[in-house]
Amino acid sequence: FTTTLENISWLAPVQGSNSLILVKATSNIHLIDLNTQTVVATYPLSSYTYTGSFKSKIPHIVIRDGLSLKVVYFDGTSLTDRSFYLKKSPSSRYTISQSILDLSGDTWSFIETVGNVDWFSSIKEFKMYKRYRVSDLLALQAREISAGVQTQLANSYIFNLYPSELGYATRQDLMSSGGLFEIRLFNVGYIK
Repeated sequence: FTTTLENISWLAPVQGSNSLILVKATSNIHLIDLNTQTVVATYPLSSYTYTGSFKSKIPHIVIRDGLSLKVVYFDGTSLTDRSFYLKKSPSSRYTISQSILDLSGDTWSFIETVGNVDWFSSIKEFKMYKRYRVSDLLALQAREISAGVQTQLANSYIFNLYPSELGYATRQDLMSSGGLFEIRLFNVGYIK
């Protein structure tokens, strides 16, 4: 079908529906019904800073407005948002690299990267894993992640791949014990 929406930069199927998709176009989020080929709902983004769009579990878009992060998603009946408040205003180098919205588990987990400029005008970045309960906005977990590490977030663990010629990776459990499992020297057979 043909749409009049311009500058479409992201789309995702709505979980549990064969005909609904979320679309980010220009400065709006649209809910489109593919059966009727119509825009069912629109959420304006023009007064917010776009932070990221994600498809893990429930498709959602994260936007920023001063001291709050808003998660915009389809809750089964309409486009809705939840606001999570930050301690301080984020720097211009604030991003969310990965995000999982799990409404059945009542959690929103994400990895944020914050860059700060120090006294010597050098940029120092750090990454944090955070988990909130969606229903009452309660902060459940916060953990710092090592700088310079490639990270993959799953619902129950974080996988970190370190820059090591010999090979070093960790898998950190997020649910129960918080145990850390290490994998070492997996590149030894490939080093020349």
